[in-house]
Amino acid sequence: MANGIKEKIEDANKNAIDKVLASNPVLVDVKPAIEAVPGMKKNMIMHAGPPTDWQNMCGPMKGAVMGTLLFEGLAETKDEAVKIIENGEIEFSPNHEHHAVGPMAGTTSASMPVFVVKDETHGNTAFARLVEDKVQFGDYGDEAVNGLRFWRDKLSVAIGIAVQKAGGINLKNIIGKALYRGDELHNRPDAGSSMFANMIITNLIETGMDQNELLPVAKHLI
Repeated sequence: MANGIKEKIEDANKNAIDKVLASNPVLVDVKPAIEAVPGMKKNMIMHAGPPTDWQNMCGPMKGAVMGTLLFEGLAETKDEAVKIIENGEIEFSPNHEHHAVGPMAGTTSASMPVFVVKDETHGNTAFARLVEDKVQFGDYGDEAVNGLRFWRDKLSVAIGIAVQKAGGINLKNIIGKALYRGDELHNRPDAGSSMFANMIITNLIETGMDQNELLPVAKHLI
């Protein structure tokens, strides 16, 4: 029986790896989660990890949830955020149940733009919110929340237009070259980020954006 189970596990692992290697992920758009992610609701906060509730969330995840509610305008203060959560007005759901991923606490909400990535080999679509360095770690201060608003109101709009203008961005090419240049595609994404910026910067300029709008976007990318 043990050998049978072992073989099944090995076969499953090989099948999973083969699918990853055969995949061809292409970034096709950037859209608000409510318009792209299956099952997203206006009062939903998606999160990293398995299903959980407010009482069982760790401190950083609770902070990220509060920051996300402030970003959405569903609450004006930390206390108000906690109140509507405890009143049952907010629904929580794991990212993975919506074909999505998110950094650290992974909190994703309705108006938060997500990268839309289509696997041209298998036909499935996945979604990922922006990696930033504040709300995802539990920071719900003004600077952190305003960073998400910059992503929603400026950065995501510009990147979305540039990606569409480029006809999509082949991420597998970036992944392969980034690994060769020393990235591990997690905490060290310097090479991959640089290549992505180089691939879309011309398209960004060609959008005709006002320089005052374009400059902060370009600085963020580069």
